[in-house]
Amino acid sequence: MTKKATMGASSTRSAITYLCDGIEAVLDRFLVPLLMASLAFIVFFQVINRFILHIPAAWTEEMGRYLFVWASLLGAVSGVRKGAHLNVEIVQNAVKGSFRRILMLASDIFCLIFFGVLGYQGLYWVKTSGINVLADSMDIPMLYIQVIVPVSAILMLIFTAEHIHRVIVKHNDKEAGDCKC
Repeated sequence: MTKKATMGASSTRSAITYLCDGIEAVLDRFLVPLLMASLAFIVFFQVINRFILHIPAAWTEEMGRYLFVWASLLGAVSGVRKGAHLNVEIVQNAVKGSFRRILMLASDIFCLIFFGVLGYQGLYWVKTSGINVLADSMDIPMLYIQVIVPVSAILMLIFTAEHIHRVIVKHNDKEAGDCKC
């Protein structure tokens, strides 16, 4: 590979990593903590209303459920970035060399396929039912709740693609296995 081609791949890697680092920072430092704090507040409010004041607020249960779904899916996105997703590490750690890279790539390709299907079906679900259906007690379109499924799938696709890029670009198997993806 020429020096020019290597520099191009390096700058592309830096751009991908920079994008993923930015997304991860927003998720880990702002969005997921905000969702978890909101969830804790809503559930606390619900308990106080229901058991102390004896005035149940129906919207709190539904809002708590939706906040939990959003926090869970965005937490899963963060887990994919950190490499904490389901993986057969015992097999990958037992083998060395190029076979290990092949296993890592195969695992990531299966993840790409799954996240692609999830994103496609999520978009279809949002498009067909999200606009027409209202949440039971809050009277907001389910679009605002359901949109997290395709959004999280797209973010997981981006993070998995970054990991594939790192595995392909790195020539040392130890570095590829230890990368923060």
